[in-house]
This record gives sequence, C-alpha cells and structure tokens, in this order.
Amino acid sequence: MEQLEEFDKIKAEKEELDVLTGVGVKFRVPKSKLFAFFSKEKFRTFYIHRPPVGVMDLLSREYIKIEINEEYISKDPIQASQKIVAANAMTIAKIVAIAVLGKKSFVPFLSYITGARNLILIYFLTNYFAQKIDSDYLKKLTVIIINQTNLKDFIDSSRLLSISRTTMPNPEEKV
Repeated sequence: MEQLEEFDKIKAEKEELDVLTGVGVKFRVPKSKLFAFFSKEKFRTFYIHRPPVGVMDLLSREYIKIEINEEYISKDPIQASQKIVAANAMTIAKIVAIAVLGKKSFVPFLSYITGARNLILIYFLTNYFAQKIDSDYLKKLTVIIINQTNLKDFIDSSRLLSISRTTMPNPEEKV
C-alpha cells in the first residue's frame, strides 16, 4: 500500500501558480457599442501571460509612478480618493495594457537594439481599458497581474546571483 503524502499548502499553491502562469489568464471586456452592433461577439477577449523580464521592467516603471498618501486618506477620504483616481487612473490602465501586450509592448527588432516600446499600441489599449474597465474588475486584474509577474522568483534569482559574486569585497581585507 502506498503512503499518502501530507498535504503541503505551500507546495500546492506553488503548483497552482505554475499552472496559472504557464497557461495565462483570459478575461473579457465589453466591445464599443458600434463594434458590438456589427459583430456577433459582444465582448473582446484578452490574455495575460507570464511576462518576460523586459516587460516586468516596463511594469515596474509604471508601478513606481503610483503614489498614495495614507495619511491624507485618513484625514479626508473622499477628496483624497478623488485625487488618487485623477493621478493614477491612466497609469493603472497602462499597467493592464502592458500586461496584456506582453512582448508586443516592444517594437520588433528595434527593441533588441534600442529597447524601443510600441507606444502607439500601449496608448491605444491604455485608453481602451480606461474606458471599459470598472474599479471592481480592475482590482481582480491587478491581482492576476501581480501573480503572473511572479516577482518572488525574480527576487530569488537576484539573491542567488548576488550571493555567488566572486569579487565581493571582504571586510577583513585592508587596502
């Protein structure tokens, strides 16, 4: 008789995350009324896949633009919320757009040389998502994006590389 393995929550979560990030996540956004009128399909389908490191860099550059002053929120929640929306709505829509585009966020061939971004496509999708996604759906998408980027593995890789440096200064050595 085989022995049953104990259920390991962390291992199960890691396996689920690997399946989720390998396949990607599909989500749907309503089409514009004009396009929906001429089409059988009333929704447009998008996918968020695990991004390569270059896309993670683009996403991180957008993440750091988001500023929230918790102290100001506690003093005047309504006005602070409105200012946060005004300051960050397009940035968050851009994050969703970059996550959806993935590698297409870069201009083919030029990105290998100059890192050129596909600004027109990013701009188009940013405005599309800003008009079509509500705050509840946006919250779900941000959780998906955070899970897909899998920052933990990137940080672990960075730690491994920083530990294995062969030229790290030794504090005992004196010049």
